[in-house]
Amino acid sequence: MKRDIIISLLLPFLFFAHCKKEEKKKTNSLPTYKAPDPSIDEKEQIYKDKKQLRAEVKQDYKITNASSDRTKAVTDFLSEAANKGESKEYDHLFNDKELRDIYLPNITDTKVLIANTTIAKAMYILKLRKQIGVNKMLQTIYGKKFKLKEILWRRDIREVNAIKFHIIDGVLLEIDGKTFELEAMKAVLEHEGQFKLCIVGT
Repeated sequence: MKRDIIISLLLPFLFFAHCKKEEKKKTNSLPTYKAPDPSIDEKEQIYKDKKQLRAEVKQDYKITNASSDRTKAVTDFLSEAANKGESKEYDHLFNDKELRDIYLPNITDTKVLIANTTIAKAMYILKLRKQIGVNKMLQTIYGKKFKLKEILWRRDIREVNAIKFHIIDGVLLEIDGKTFELEAMKAVLEHEGQFKLCIVGT
């Protein structure tokens, strides 16, 4: 009898703990890709999506939480990620809406690989690579104090419409007296004096 009473008292707590664990798993899960309708020709869908994206290109964008220069765009994100840890969104990194509304329309006619696929597939790839890239960086910087040693910028700045892309080949940080190179940060976007880390990937 006593054993049954103890079990009955513990069950609600065990159930609550299980739910919290499942909720955390769901929060940290990788993005899923919804397979396209098999009745729709993919080439036709790409053509329609490109047409739509071209029509969405603007000459003026308001970028939230923008930094004053490209170096600060990188360090602002690194400081935020080092303090915040794993998160669905970061103030100093393009979120899903910014990737969809600013990044995708402006790369439509470039040689970037995801420019030649559907919007749905491009967004899936961007979100997946971003999450994997951020998680990889967090293994090095989360909870750590760092000193920026160097950002390896490519010389050419890619200008597309009213947007400029500053391409990153690597970021060197000093942590606890050792040098680490982060390779997941790929590009800072610039528009009218606004700078923000745009692409993180693998």
